[in-house]
Amino acid sequence: MVDDATKRIADAARAMDANALLAAAEADGFGAGSFDSGSALVSALEAEAPTAIAAAVRGLARSGMDGAIDLALALCRSHSRQVRVAAAFALAHSRRDDALDVLCQALEPRSDVPLAALHRSVHPNATARVRAHLDASGVCEFVSRRRPTLTEWLTMSEGEKKALHGAEPPKRRDARFAGVAQAIRCLAVRQAEGAVETIVQLFEQHPDDGVRLACAHALPELSGDERAARAIDRACDDPDGTIATICVRASIQRDLGTAYDRFAPRLEAALAAADEGGAMHPAIAMTSTLLYVLHGGATPRRIPPHKDPLAIDERFSEFAARARHRPDTAKWARRVLQLLPRERLAALLAKFPREARPRGRIVMPERRDWLARYQAGEHDVWAEIVRHAPAIVERADLREEANTVARALMARVRVCVDTVRATLVEAGARLAEEAPPATDAELARLVRVTGCPTPIALDAFWRVVGSIALVPGAEDGGNRYDYGKCALEEEGIALLALDPLELRGPDVTWELDEYEERVAASHVEVVGPLRISMAPDFLHKQDISGGPPYEIELPAPSEAEQVDPRVLHEAHGTTLVGYLRAAFAQGGFPMLEVAACDPASVGLNERIAFRQVKGSWGTAGSRLRERLCTGLIPF
Repeated sequence: MVDDATKRIADAARAMDANALLAAAEADGFGAGSFDSGSALVSALEAEAPTAIAAAVRGLARSGMDGAIDLALALCRSHSRQVRVAAAFALAHSRRDDALDVLCQALEPRSDVPLAALHRSVHPNATARVRAHLDASGVCEFVSRRRPTLTEWLTMSEGEKKALHGAEPPKRRDARFAGVAQAIRCLAVRQAEGAVETIVQLFEQHPDDGVRLACAHALPELSGDERAARAIDRACDDPDGTIATICVRASIQRDLGTAYDRFAPRLEAALAAADEGGAMHPAIAMTSTLLYVLHGGATPRRIPPHKDPLAIDERFSEFAARARHRPDTAKWARRVLQLLPRERLAALLAKFPREARPRGRIVMPERRDWLARYQAGEHDVWAEIVRHAPAIVERADLREEANTVARALMARVRVCVDTVRATLVEAGARLAEEAPPATDAELARLVRVTGCPTPIALDAFWRVVGSIALVPGAEDGGNRYDYGKCALEEEGIALLALDPLELRGPDVTWELDEYEERVAASHVEVVGPLRISMAPDFLHKQDISGGPPYEIELPAPSEAEQVDPRVLHEAHGTTLVGYLRAAFAQGGFPMLEVAACDPASVGLNERIAFRQVKGSWGTAGSRLRERLCTGLIPF
């Protein structure tokens, strides 16, 4: 029957002006750009090309040619999805009940009928059918669930948040419920009578998060109604980040000319709150969402000029320039600024220069015998040095003494590294090679590009230790994700899943090259700090897709981090020295600490190392830790 329908389409197309056929198809929204003339369309149609068939059937239906809807109904059973979709859009031009029956299949799970075709249906009963589907689902009968405000959410503990998520009712398994989101969206697009009241009520009171999300996507279609607009504006600072993003975008796009004025009070509150410091302020959270929306959230950006708030109102760009130095808004503020032409960017940075922060009184250390005390075994001296970071940054003599202690500390780290490597090699493990200590010349470019000295602990690490690699090596044809036959794994614990210590050496040439290119194309204030990737995260070390690498930010964002920089994204949330201490407390495999935890409290990814363990994780872990820690010295 499909072949017969194709032949009838070809016959009908020959009876109609070819250019008129193409124009009708394109007017109906079918992209037939590959056919530059009507005659080419008919030629491709006769060759049974799916694109031509799809264009023709929609064009014929739009033109009102006799039999076009019968053809579309036949093609809805085509083997080609492209043709089936086009046939469904052709049915949208029909008032026949059998055409509407096909279009309503869009409300069913995994249907090939596009929902947009049902949106466009001219059938007089289309809206009533959609409303009946929504009513039959039972979604409009519910017990309201109170949701916290953003202010309440930001002050809740993790346990309270988890309990709140647990309050969501179990997901409905009824097949009728599967089409609820589609029905909600369809009622909104069709501007159905009563749709505003229904969708706003479901959005603000329904206990199911999925229903609420569907309403959030539908409300922008109704934003011309004041009730829908108010619901959108109220949810711009919703605790659910996805809901907030949808609503901020809808609120801005509702009226680009007045958008800044509507958001201005909360934007100013965010800047004031950032100045005061302390806990996250609701206005800051909303402002971060707004900056994300202004950017577009994707590269390349997909916001057309006539809908671009940055092009419509320059005050949005000015706000991004003011927000670029606030810690909680800097990321997306800088990304927004990167979108601007260089001349406009330079003018904004000059208009809103970095504000000098007043410095507190510098407290000088009472004792200056840091090195002697450290060498005598007082390793807590390092914490004392970090506490006096403001004085160390200002005084060259204090900085030199801190450098000396850092190098003494790293010399002891090198001993620990060599000890663990020897233990691993003796057990049969194949290890990666390590980089040698750095020279002055190797570190000079890093200092020049970042415009500041390398943090004291990192500088000492590179000059004394060089690098650390307790991971498998790929040399001589080996597998970098396999230690080989290693006696340390004989009780079933997988070493590679314990986040083996790995810290890169001083060769950061490619990162410096890329950073300088980005700065040259924009501005250093907008590009932000350089982030040095020090190691893959624990999942990537196992050849599993995971999170971002462990990084160190330069220039260091605080005086304390100019002494001992923070290692970003690593589970302990600590500094370089703190990370080294946590790692060697577990023999160089920091995730071995999981062995001492209740297995029920351990996440799936953290369980990987212990899958083959027979018996107690704790017992096997204690024995492994003892072997790895043998010979280690404190630092």
